[in-house]
Amino acid sequence: MVMEPATYLTVIVPSELASGFRIAGADVKESRDADAAAGILEAMIRGGDRGVVGVYSRYYAALDPALQERSERSLAPVVVPLPSGLEADEGVSQRARVAALLERAVGYHITFGDEER
Repeated sequence: MVMEPATYLTVIVPSELASGFRIAGADVKESRDADAAAGILEAMIRGGDRGVVGVYSRYYAALDPALQERSERSLAPVVVPLPSGLEADEGVSQRARVAALLERAVGYHITFGDEER
């Protein structure tokens, strides 16, 4: 008997990133551009897919503002921009990114050590 996980990770990424995520065990949706990624994401939100959906950061930034807002409010699935590691991340530290995700998930801001918001 095969047990299905209670939650899962799906990523929407360009082809050049797909293999790495597959090796890591993620469900990969390859997208050639931001418009195609928007269509995949829209269908997942409309379908109430469970789990976490990571969207390649350049695709996420190019989403229609209304879809971006829906994705930020979505709880099924939870949608997060996914830094690719291919380019500089506009000065956002990994710590700040984790803090923002925790704030969204928990509902309040968590700091690490003596850092301020």
